[in-house]
Amino acid sequence: MRALQRAADEIVPLQREHGDAEHLAAAHNFTIGADGSLTDHGPGPDVPAEQVAAVQAERGQVRAELIDTIRRILERADDIDVELAAILDRAEQGEIVDARQGDPARLEPPRGAEPEEVHRWWTGLSEAEQAQVLEANPQWVGATDGIPAEARDTANRIVLAEQKQQLIDRSEELQQRLDDTPFSRFGSQEQRHLRDQIAEIESKLGGINAIEDRLASTANAPDDQRHYLLGIDTAGNGQAIIAKGNPDTAEHTATYVPGTGAGLDGIGELMNRGEDMQREAAFHGTGSTSVIT
Repeated sequence: MRALQRAADEIVPLQREHGDAEHLAAAHNFTIGADGSLTDHGPGPDVPAEQVAAVQAERGQVRAELIDTIRRILERADDIDVELAAILDRAEQGEIVDARQGDPARLEPPRGAEPEEVHRWWTGLSEAEQAQVLEANPQWVGATDGIPAEARDTANRIVLAEQKQQLIDRSEELQQRLDDTPFSRFGSQEQRHLRDQIAEIESKLGGINAIEDRLASTANAPDDQRHYLLGIDTAGNGQAIIAKGNPDTAEHTATYVPGTGAGLDGIGELMNRGEDMQREAAFHGTGSTSVIT
């Protein structure tokens, strides 16, 4: 399940990058084929003769950029496919145990226990049992101190995807209500309220996209450079806990806490500040440091 989640996390930014490339191609009269080929339709008949040379020069730069972007997308997509196929092959050969196996009595989470007790319980489970608990209780696993950061990260990515879909569904519902509201030239109070709610949701979705992109950007990095999602909650302004570097294996841990008015809409800049702290720690030779924002 973890392999499938990571593959999905890495595909999302590739899809966005492909969409951006298609928009750029269309704007300059290129077409990207399903196989990644690039078709040049020329500068178009509406370009004045005296501007053809300049336009062609610009299109040459765009063409080179598109070819490089398409190549990178296809190469990374192939890598993801190969990695996932290898894991699925191991599962088929029986090297990965079915996560549904295990003693039910051992799988009951010790709710309300101290982190030390939770950690002893978790490490006493087999990998298959841990996977079963995570699949059945991702919200609990993701929010519980004592569970290793890697497991919390996996659980919270599941929670993140669920909460993102809930926000999307809510936004579509509100948009439908707005569309069905009788037109008012000056805008009714109900219309303004609906627009405000939709805007709030869109800002949270922007923050979630920023988190997804950041997680995917270091998916294959070493533990001390990976991002770990240690908490996520879209209620209110939205809250997230994100570590740069594994706090379980780092020599030092630092914490960056934004102001009380901070929310998911500004999470991208807040993650940047946390990463700045980690770079500063490395510059001053403090040893491996995990910074939790």
